[in-house]
Amino acid sequence: MRRLFGIILVIAGVVGLYHVWSGGDISLHRIGALLSREVNIEKAVDAGAVEHIRIHTDSANVRIVKGESEQAYVRLQGSAGRHYADNIDLHVEQQGDTLELGLEMPEKFWFFFNFANVTLDVTLPEKQWNTVDVETGSGNITIDGLETDSLAFDAGSGNVKLIDGQAEIKGKVGSGNILVETRELLHDADLKTGSGNVTVKLAERPESLHVDYRGGSGQGRIQWDGFVYEQESDERDVVKGSFGSGEVQLYVRTGSGNFTLK
Repeated sequence: MRRLFGIILVIAGVVGLYHVWSGGDISLHRIGALLSREVNIEKAVDAGAVEHIRIHTDSANVRIVKGESEQAYVRLQGSAGRHYADNIDLHVEQQGDTLELGLEMPEKFWFFFNFANVTLDVTLPEKQWNTVDVETGSGNITIDGLETDSLAFDAGSGNVKLIDGQAEIKGKVGSGNILVETRELLHDADLKTGSGNVTVKLAERPESLHVDYRGGSGQGRIQWDGFVYEQESDERDVVKGSFGSGEVQLYVRTGSGNFTLK
């Protein structure tokens, strides 16, 4: 308790001195800048034998893009509290044909210095992956141009954006939105949110797509012509039907949030 009290006094002293030095500007942004430092760590991995990608972070944004090299590049960038920045590192481990990526974080640190705003950037070789699995506790997920047989994601709190890729998708978000933006859906998709919207944005009208949507307090909207309804409730919290023969399955569930196919 005495140690904690001492740290609080030190922090109060630092803030007081900074108040005098800055002419009274003690905004949270400026204090955060004073107590933080830049994080920039990068590692490269030979991904020639890799078929599966697994990414797990407790508190970081994740961004995956395709590159032109045969190597996978993993980079952690952003800013963090000084203690955090001094002890954070990348976790990169290859086990057989599986590449596991994540962060190695300090286990114990004082609450005031426990803040970080970092992004895990992953650049993968352009090829057909077998599986890609991404899990975050708190943070956004962005995946651009990835082609894989199976894509799974699980975000506790954060938005998920999937752009111009092809995969069978299964993912859920506790609190946050899901956006799928591509030319057409060629594979099944299973999308769930506890609190947040689900938007599927296609460049071309679906030719053979079955839609099954149910929402707790949200509504479903189909903004393409040619959709044949099998079921639609008055509140639009249930929407079921097909374009064409409905070979590709789009399954969507929202607790509190809307679904839009456009």
